[in-house]
Amino acid sequence: MANTICEPAPWVDEVTFERIRTAIRSVGKEKLKPIFEALGGTIDYGLIKVSVNCMNNAPPEDDLPPAGDLL
Repeated sequence: MANTICEPAPWVDEVTFERIRTAIRSVGKEKLKPIFEALGGTIDYGLIKVSVNCMNNAPPEDDLPPAGDLL
């Protein structure tokens, strides 16, 4: 994944990213408006877009091994 951004910092702070991620888990990430609305219109579309792009570039969470398997 050369030249892809997986971490939202410095554009989106950690608390905001977690709020966006929670909304995405509820409404999906195919469209921005449902995410914006799930957040009560309190987070700028630009921050949502950066967060969605970072999540799209990151490895899927389901592919991570359980913590005990890392040893």
